[in-house]
Amino acid sequence: MEKKVIGTILSRHGNVVNIYAVQNDRIDIGSLRQNTLMDVSYRLGQAMVEVFQTKYLDATADYRSLIFQHPTKGEGRVIIVPTNNILSLDAVNK
Repeated sequence: MEKKVIGTILSRHGNVVNIYAVQNDRIDIGSLRQNTLMDVSYRLGQAMVEVFQTKYLDATADYRSLIFQHPTKGEGRVIIVPTNNILSLDAVNK
């Protein structure tokens, strides 16, 4: 999948960093509900995949990243996942 570059910024080291359009056909942004228990799988770096189950809390502007309760560090801690890195996101039916 070709990612669309919508802008660039300079890193603190002077390197050009691409800003990609939010595009992920694997998830339905419109169906996200706060405090819903979710199964999350996402790409972490080039070769790692992280999988966890936790509550969806919120999203950043334009749904660039999704915010979840941290699965292991307790109440009040969060994990922020770039939407483009999510491999699967499913509500847990209880």
